[in-house]
Amino acid sequence: MTSQDNENSEYYIQFIAESTTPKAMTLQQIREATQNDPTLQHAAHIIQKNLWHTLDTTTFSKDTYIDIRELKLLRNIKDELTVSNDKNIILRDTRIVIPKSLRADAIRLAHVGHQGIVKTKSLMREKVWFTLIDSLVKSAIDSCIPCQATGRPKPPQPLLMREIPKENFDTVYIDFLGPLPSGETLFVLIDGRSRYPVTKIMKKTDAPHLIPCLDEIFATFGLPKKVISDNGPPFQSKEIKKFMDDNGIQHKTITPLWPQANESETFMKPLMKAIRTAHLQKQNWRRTMQEFLLNYKATPHTTTQVATATLMFGRNTRTRLPQTDTKTDKNALDHSVEQRDKEQRQRMKECADRRRQSKTTTMNIGDYVLVRQQKHNKFTPNFDPKPLRIITVKGTMITAERPGFAVTRNQSFFKPIKTTGLSSEDEEEMEDSDEHEEQRDIGDNENNNNHNQDEQQNLERQYPRRERRRPNYYH
Repeated sequence: MTSQDNENSEYYIQFIAESTTPKAMTLQQIREATQNDPTLQHAAHIIQKNLWHTLDTTTFSKDTYIDIRELKLLRNIKDELTVSNDKNIILRDTRIVIPKSLRADAIRLAHVGHQGIVKTKSLMREKVWFTLIDSLVKSAIDSCIPCQATGRPKPPQPLLMREIPKENFDTVYIDFLGPLPSGETLFVLIDGRSRYPVTKIMKKTDAPHLIPCLDEIFATFGLPKKVISDNGPPFQSKEIKKFMDDNGIQHKTITPLWPQANESETFMKPLMKAIRTAHLQKQNWRRTMQEFLLNYKATPHTTTQVATATLMFGRNTRTRLPQTDTKTDKNALDHSVEQRDKEQRQRMKECADRRRQSKTTTMNIGDYVLVRQQKHNKFTPNFDPKPLRIITVKGTMITAERPGFAVTRNQSFFKPIKTTGLSSEDEEEMEDSDEHEEQRDIGDNENNNNHNQDEQQNLERQYPRRERRRPNYYH
């Protein structure tokens, strides 16, 4: 190569370098960073001398800080690489090879405006290049909190289907429907096996009115083993907890804002439609509701293909339609119902998972997440941009917290993020939260192991003492 060719090549490299340098990153910065990058300096030497064949036999000590893996990746594109005479600028075709110390800055500049992964990578490839550019760009954007907060939710989890209870009234679901046209509220109980509904009209939904209603239903059907409800105030009261404990009933609450977990919600839709229809036609909605219940209980359920009253009582229920007298074999009926229920649930699961494009996402205690929030206007992000840390995982029910705030939701409400996306303020808050939690744990252990009340009072408290008062109804 003649001196004129060398001069032309140097001019070409200089022109390309100046025209493709990202905004706010100077060519001088790239020169200095490349000069201080042992790997790129060695690569420049290899390019000039065409010594790529020596990589397989050359060993580098740790003191040299040369990344042999990056050199081998560069060897795969050796025919596309050129270097300046001073070894301070390396090009891949017309793109600058960014040294390791400036790669994060280059990604940050390309991500200004918060374009997505594809667009950001496209912009990066147009101007610059470095090894593992795709994975580094994806990792950086995945940890960008504003992008994650305004981005789409992750695909929902595959459905978890419950097994049908072995006996009638073993597991029941309860909920409220209302307010009704009269201002009252309808209490609804659904048997988990037969899907048999029980309804009661109530003027109030507090515990003193709910407990007599439950007593009346349980006196007719017996005590269930498990009662499943939402997290409404009536079901969270101390009176209801005591009532369930006294009767040996396991009370389980579903995940907040996740009505799909309560099977009574399915019955609410046709029931509410019947009441609305009666109200629209100016009919007596109470009578219309009873007529609806009569036909509903005698209609084969879509899952079991057996009428709810038949499965509950073992006999056919008379309606206004004519029918023949037939006997029901309860043992054969129970076996066929369990088989159909299992098949139908599996079919529903496969159909729902396919339609929702479900994908399994693992979330563990200690992971950082964003939680979906209610949208107040078009500019409200889909997720609260303040990160939380997961503290408990119970199946798909997850509890996460940050200092001064905790929330329990279904797993689909959370979006996992990488810790590298946390700002320094977020990290400090999380560290403070860890310290306070650790201090509380230490304090709890000391209190449990120390039975001397005087010594407990002398323990140094890490948070203000709560003032506890005896409730008025205990006086």
